[in-house]
Formats: sequence, C-alpha cells, structure tokens
Amino acid sequence: MQKTSFWVSSTLAAMLAFVTGCSRAEPSIEAYLKQETDQSSSKISNEATTEVSRQAAAQNEGVVTKTNVAYQQDKSNSKDNQGADKSKEIISIYGYNLINSYPHDSNAFTQGLFVHEGQLYESTGLKGRSWLRKVALETGEVLEQLDIDRKYFGEGSVAWNGNIISLTWKAGVAFVHGLDGFTPKGEFKYKGEGWGLTSDGASLIMSDGSSTLKFLDPETFNVQKEISVTLKDQPVRAINELEWVEGKIYANVWQSDYIIIIDPQSGRVESLVDLRAILPEQERQDLPAFSKRDHVLNGIAYDKQAKRLFVTGKMWPKLYEIELVLRGQQ
Repeated sequence: MQKTSFWVSSTLAAMLAFVTGCSRAEPSIEAYLKQETDQSSSKISNEATTEVSRQAAAQNEGVVTKTNVAYQQDKSNSKDNQGADKSKEIISIYGYNLINSYPHDSNAFTQGLFVHEGQLYESTGLKGRSWLRKVALETGEVLEQLDIDRKYFGEGSVAWNGNIISLTWKAGVAFVHGLDGFTPKGEFKYKGEGWGLTSDGASLIMSDGSSTLKFLDPETFNVQKEISVTLKDQPVRAINELEWVEGKIYANVWQSDYIIIIDPQSGRVESLVDLRAILPEQERQDLPAFSKRDHVLNGIAYDKQAKRLFVTGKMWPKLYEIELVLRGQQ
C-alpha cells in the first residue's frame, strides 16, 4: 500500500493565537492561518541564504550555532531547571503520512470515536441526530445503532469494562450501554458540560470545553483530580474529543484542524499535529451548508493492538488512517 507524504506547514504562532485568545466565532483565524501558510513558501526558498547569514553573524560574535539535533539536546538537558521560562518550552510539530482513507457517514456529527478490540465505535451529536454506533471500519457500514433520546445532544464516548460510557453536552448525564447490542446499563450525573471522554486504563478523562481535564472514578464518576492544559504556559481552551495514545492524551481543539498532544501529569502540550490539509478543499466545500464553521476535525481513534491511528471530522465523508511525521520543533 503506497503512502502519500504530506509535509504540511506547521505554525506554532498560529495555534497559540487560536487557542489562547480568540473567540470561537472570530472570522480572522482562518485568514491568519492561510497567511502563515503562504508566507512559509517564501521562507523555505530563502532558508539556505538565511542560515548562512545567521551562522556568519553568530561566528562574528563568538557564538557557536547548533544543529536542530544539538539544539534539542541542549534544551532537554535544561528542562528540569525550576526557574525555566515555560514560554520557551520546545514544542514538537508533526505532519503526517496518509496510510489510507475509508468511507465515513457525512451525516454523522462526530463527537466521540474509539477502537475497542479492533472494532470501531462512534458517538454523534445534534438533537435528534445523536447516535451510538458500531461501524465497519473499512466500509463505513453501520453495523449497530442506538438512537439517543432527541432531547439530548450527544458527546464523547469511551469503552469501559464491557460498556460504552457516553456524555451529553448540557444535560449533565452520562449514559452507560453494553458494547454488544447497546443494552442500557445505567447512567451517571455530573456538573457542567460534557465534551470529550477517554480513559488511561484506571480513570476516565473528561473535557468540558474549557482548558481543564477532569480525571473521574469510572465506577462513581466522582472527580479524582483536575489538570490545566497549557501551551507555552498559556491555557488551551475549547478542548474537545480525547484519545489515550501510548501514555499521552491526544485532543481535538474545537474549530481547529490541529491535534494537541498533552502530558497527562503536568497538562503541558508537548506536541502539535497540523491536519489542516488532510481534507481536500473541494470536499470541504461540498460539506452540508447549514453550519460549515462546525465541520472541523473532530474524532481520534487509536487501535492499540495494531498501533493504528485514525482521524475524522464532523460530517466529513472520510475516515483517515495516518502516521505522524516529525516536522520540526519550535
């Protein structure tokens, strides 16, 4: 199977602007991202000249310049300094290789996505269109579906102890259904909004649209602890769908086409994944017109047995299997 490489433009400044200070409805965000992408082409063309000039200037001042690798090693050696400026923390920037794409229901307002024992499950939102689904990964065929009461707006979901636990947006209730047949098993109450849900194997981890992640007792839904998610020491708001991947929390940020990778102990964003180019522009334009601003990346699923990573978006026509490719560090 041939892999298509996409070395997408990754701009930390754009993500910082988006997640730390911009309104959800701010119309200038996409223009800002596009401007950064356009500027990257001219920057790349002048890269060699700029690097020669920089090194010459540094040598004149007696400064030893570093390669990327040496620079990373230098920063990692000093990362334990208590007085370090967190705004200067190194963030890894990832692009991706596209491994494959699969059909995805363009009527599905994806809120939760996960793989359990090789099987894909999805929870969707919008009142009257909130479903729990078991889906054939390679064909997109819906194998089983449970319609959530139309008074609820469905949100994220996770597998736990043979069941699916799924959130609602503003109703303050989480439903428990059996993985097989979606048999009702009970429910939990919680305060605030429900957005994304995943598990580290011991606790559930829930987002609520803020910069806070809550670790919950899966048997009682009581809050065990909270962490604040930060990027360069700034809070990251609107954290949405979550996935536990090899000891890290992968998260969508609402109305962005980035994934952030979070350290579950500190809450620090360690990496950004730029997926702005994954949905072809023509397919994006063909999405349903009623709410195009919501048709963003949302849905991360990791098959931990096969080490496969999948992403999709709200009402996107495709589910993408990708592998991450380190583009650089900033």
